[in-house]
Amino acid sequence: MIAKIIGWALSTDMSAESTTIAPWRMAIKNRPATESLVFHSDKSIQNACKDFADLVAIL
Repeated sequence: MIAKIIGWALSTDMSAESTTIAPWRMAIKNRPATESLVFHSDKSIQNACKDFADLVAIL
């Protein structure tokens, strides 16, 4: 398997919307999650917030 970056973001703030939710939306737009999915995270607080958890849960 070859890994490919399909979602990323640069931000001037550390909000979950800028650092986690925006790249997640980009990734899903670039490659819809139809099968198994590997999500890499640095385990930051933004990845653990309720807004992001709710977004991921709808898959």
